[in-house]
Amino acid sequence: MSFSPSTVQVRSGTWNFHFEKHGTLFHDLTIESSNGTEVLGATAAQPGQSGDFTVTLGRGRYVMVCLEPGHRQAGMIGEVDVG
Repeated sequence: MSFSPSTVQVRSGTWNFHFEKHGTLFHDLTIESSNGTEVLGATAAQPGQSGDFTVTLGRGRYVMVCLEPGHRQAGMIGEVDVG
């Protein structure tokens, strides 16, 4: 119940996020605004699959999270720092 890496550092601009799902549970990768009020991009993957999405990020800090029930609380959360 974690992302690897748990923190991603990028420059402002347009980025492709690639999500590979290992293990046995369904997960998603969602990028949210720092206060969690806006979803900027997301993809989901079954075990052994992957997904991609493209998002444009300005300077600041964003939340990387799995929105499956209970997964955020179990530690599936990280940061995207944009400089």
